[in-house]
Amino acid sequence: MKGPKRQFGKLHVLRTLLILEKKKRIGRKELAKKLVLGEGSVRSILKDLNKRGYLESVVAKGHKLSIKGQKFVTELHGFFWGQKL
Repeated sequence: MKGPKRQFGKLHVLRTLLILEKKKRIGRKELAKKLVLGEGSVRSILKDLNKRGYLESVVAKGHKLSIKGQKFVTELHGFFWGQKL
């Protein structure tokens, strides 16, 4: 039996990465407000980004992009805006 249907999509994940790029460090509650998503959905996004190595999480201090995550976001900017990396 599967769990509940995901309430977020790829654009939410992209927005999460861009918010983390700008904020440098953010908590799950604040991120949920910015994404207009529930904390459970945000927790799932952060868990997936963490598995991929794009995040560093510190209990009670929030989440931030890892070096790998920063490089990935830089590549995304290049992809969307046509800049050479």
